[in-house]
Amino acid sequence: MKRLVGGLVLGALLGAGLRAGGAGGLSLAEYLASHAAALPAGGLPAELPAGFLAASGPRLYLLGEVHGAATNNDADLTLLKTLQRTAGVRTYLCEVSYAHSWYLNRFLEKGDESLLDLIFTQMRGRTVDGSREKRAFWENMRRWNQALPAAERVTIAGVDLERFPGISLAFLRQELGPLGESGAVEKVAREVAASRPRFLAALGPDRLFGVEEALRNLRDRTRAGSFQGPAFDEFRDRAIFGNFLAISGRLTPGSIYGRVGFAHVTQHAYDGGHWLSYYLNRRPSPWAGRVVGIWPLYAHSRRLALLNGHYQIADCEDELGPTGPFVAAAPTDLTLFQLVGPGSPFSRRLVVPARAEGGVTTEYFQYVLLLKNTPPAQPWIPVPPKR
Repeated sequence: MKRLVGGLVLGALLGAGLRAGGAGGLSLAEYLASHAAALPAGGLPAELPAGFLAASGPRLYLLGEVHGAATNNDADLTLLKTLQRTAGVRTYLCEVSYAHSWYLNRFLEKGDESLLDLIFTQMRGRTVDGSREKRAFWENMRRWNQALPAAERVTIAGVDLERFPGISLAFLRQELGPLGESGAVEKVAREVAASRPRFLAALGPDRLFGVEEALRNLRDRTRAGSFQGPAFDEFRDRAIFGNFLAISGRLTPGSIYGRVGFAHVTQHAYDGGHWLSYYLNRRPSPWAGRVVGIWPLYAHSRRLALLNGHYQIADCEDELGPTGPFVAAAPTDLTLFQLVGPGSPFSRRLVVPARAEGGVTTEYFQYVLLLKNTPPAQPWIPVPPKR
C-alpha cells in the first residue's frame, strides 16, 4: 500500500477562509454539523439520513483505509450491510488476487476454516492484513451473508496482483494437478496458452478463466518487481484496473462496494500518480461517472505496522489531512460525512486530502469516514492442532 504521508495539517485552510462560508455558502463547521451520520459500533447496519450514499441506479462504492487499524473492519462491515440493503450491493471488491478471492468465496459458501488457514498462513508476517480482526471480519461476513436470501448474497471479487504467491500456486496445483505442481509460472502460462482448447475441454470456461487470471496475477507480481516508488504504484493500479475489466462481465448485476488502501479511492491525480478510482471513474470503465469514494480520517488512533518482517504499533492520526473540524462535528467514534450536499465548501475548495494535486475535495472523493479511538489490529496467530 502507498506509504503514509507525513503529519501534514493544512493550517491555512483551517483559518478564516474556511470559517467564513463565503458568498452564499455554509462555513465548514456549519456544513459538517448538518451532514454527519453516526455509524453504530460492532459492524451493525446503519440507518443513514435521507440522501446519504443514495443514488439512482447502481454505483461502485469504495472505502479507503490505513491498513492495520482494528476498527476498519467494523466500519467496513457496517457499510457493506447497509449498502447491500439500501443500494443493492451484490459484489464486495478487495485488494486480493483472483485465487485469494476464490478461496474466500468458498469459505463464504462452505464455512471451511481450513481455507482461511491457508490464506492467513501465507499472509502472516508479510502484511498487517494478516490480523485477528481481519479474520473475524470474514467470519462475521459469512454469518451475515448466509442469513440472506440466496439471490441477495454478496460475492467477493479480488482484483489485485498476487502479493502472496503461495495462494495462487496452491490454486494452480488444485486446478492443474502435476502441471501446477511445477510452480514455474511462465512455463505453465505458455503451456496453457499453447494448448488452450485442450484445457478448455478439461476445465470448462469458468475454471479456465480462473487459471488464466491466477497466472496473470503471478506474472504481474513478477513484472511489478522491476518498479519502485510511484512507478510501482502506477503499474500496480493499472494492473488492478485491467483485472477489474477482465472480471466485470462475470459479476452479479447490482452495485459494488469494497475496501482498499486510502490512495486507491482518489478519483483525481494524487501524490504523484493516478490510482484505481481514477481509472474506474473514466472510460473505458463500465462504471465511469458512477464511482463513490469514502476517504478515511483517523483521530486518537493507532495501527499495526510491519517493518522488516516484525510487527509493531504506530500512531494513526492526522496522516491524511486535517481532522480537527471533523472531530468537532462527530457525534460518535465512527462518523460518516457527506461532502457533496448543497452549499458544500468541499465542492468549492480543497480541504482534504493531504498531498492533493489541485482541484477541490469532491473531485477526489465524496464522503469522509472519521474513525476515532481506533486500537491497532492484532497479528493473527495460528492455533496449534489438538492432539
